[in-house]
Amino acid sequence: MAMSPFHMLSSHSSDLQSESEELEVCCICLDSLCTRPVVVMLKPGGQSLCCPHYLHAECAERLRPRRCPICRSRFGSLSIPMAREMLQDMAPARIMTGLRFLAGSEQGETVESEATVPVRVAIPLLSALLPLRQATLAAYVEQEVLRGDQTGLGPDGLKKVLRRVGLGQGGRPSGGAAGGLQAEGYSLALRLSRRLRRLALKFAGATGAALHLGAVGMLCGMLVGCLGALPRIRLRHVRNNIEDLDEFNSMRVLLLYVVTVIALELLLLSIRDPRWVKRGLRVGAMLGAVLGWLRALAVVDPDRHGFGRVFQQGLSGETTWPRHWRILEVTGAPMEKVDIFTQRGR
Repeated sequence: MAMSPFHMLSSHSSDLQSESEELEVCCICLDSLCTRPVVVMLKPGGQSLCCPHYLHAECAERLRPRRCPICRSRFGSLSIPMAREMLQDMAPARIMTGLRFLAGSEQGETVESEATVPVRVAIPLLSALLPLRQATLAAYVEQEVLRGDQTGLGPDGLKKVLRRVGLGQGGRPSGGAAGGLQAEGYSLALRLSRRLRRLALKFAGATGAALHLGAVGMLCGMLVGCLGALPRIRLRHVRNNIEDLDEFNSMRVLLLYVVTVIALELLLLSIRDPRWVKRGLRVGAMLGAVLGWLRALAVVDPDRHGFGRVFQQGLSGETTWPRHWRILEVTGAPMEKVDIFTQRGR
């Protein structure tokens, strides 16, 4: 017996409910997707969908290798960056074209121009663009699907949904509608928690880089301290340590011993007067913190991304030294951007 539209919607709703955070949050920077333009990942050539997950456009560009961090699917191109403002000025028919492209890519075939769009395709796009909870958007979409007695979202139903959320050509909500959307949107606590997670991720990178360059600064300070201690070195102490020349079999061994004694003497004097060591630590740590903060997510490994990995990249110097920055130049060739809202021939 065929499944009714209501039961099909209930099944999709339960699946999406368990993936609410996945639909609303960028898995790389951990901030809400709607805060910045988003993209969907496509296979090389841009003719089909790689996976149904959305990322911030700037975050997707930083993935090395180019795989989705959620499902590990490889991608070769991206959609054009999409934002709420873009779809506010777009005709509903063109938005429907984009949704049909996503639906056809997911099914591995071309979707007819009059076909409805599955709920599982419409809700993720809206969730990525709007500051509304997934459950709220699912309720809007399912209401129109049930009203049309269909298994998917048709053109008329899409127009009503877009008008309700302020999208589509001339679809900016005003007055009571805008107030209703704001009341149903993300709470202040949710916005703050997601923003703090993003800041915590960058802080992890800054901490690792501060430790790395702080240690480098200490070594540089110790070297400067040794050079500054040259006038205070006690050559008599060095001479006393090499009085018995008979112990040395060759001049090379003697010179090596003299250099070692002088180096240890300079190191001891530098430690006794640690001004340069402290200065090196302070300058190195501050510089590392700044570079680590700015470049914490410059290169993202989709297989090992997380707080620990970002901290490790900072600690190992991957975010602080130019030789690591060249990774972006070597592997960061511009990717093709595909307009999914453009009508394609069959």
